[in-house]
Amino acid sequence: MDQDLIAYLDQQFSTIDRRFSQIDQRFFFVDQRLSALDKRLSDMDRRFISVDKRFMDMDKRFVETGEQIKSLRAETAQQFQEVQAQIHQQLQVVQTETARQFQEVQEHFNEVDRRFEGVETDIRRSYVVLEEIRDQVRLVAADGVANVNERLTRHQEEAARKLSDAEALNRLSYTDLDTRVRKLEGNR
Repeated sequence: MDQDLIAYLDQQFSTIDRRFSQIDQRFFFVDQRLSALDKRLSDMDRRFISVDKRFMDMDKRFVETGEQIKSLRAETAQQFQEVQAQIHQQLQVVQTETARQFQEVQEHFNEVDRRFEGVETDIRRSYVVLEEIRDQVRLVAADGVANVNERLTRHQEEAARKLSDAEALNRLSYTDLDTRVRKLEGNR
């Protein structure tokens, strides 16, 4: 019985270990995706730095070429609007992608939480089963001891009765034998 329980518990713990391995693999996958996202964001930062440098260069040119600015003002304004639209569009794409990826990460965490809750429930159930088994073993052991004690008491009582019967029979036999011996000695 104990070996079956041990085998059962080993099987349960093996199942739990496999679940933890799966969770670890998912965390690894999430880490890889976050690293890729960090790389993308770093690339975006470099682009923004590049754009900032371009803006700085433009500002320098504006100062140096004040007269050209006046004539090209409409064209430059249009270029700024295009750059802003592109940046805005790229930011929206990045924001949307980032929000989606964070949502996926949150869903993965929620799934992991649900699995942990399931594991905790299984562990609690195992503890309850173990306690029930302990109680049953105690009851069986107590019942067995009581049964053995009862049988031992009956055996002792029976042995005492038989011994008492044997003693009574011996007394009767010796009394009868003594009476016969006395009669025989008296007849001589």
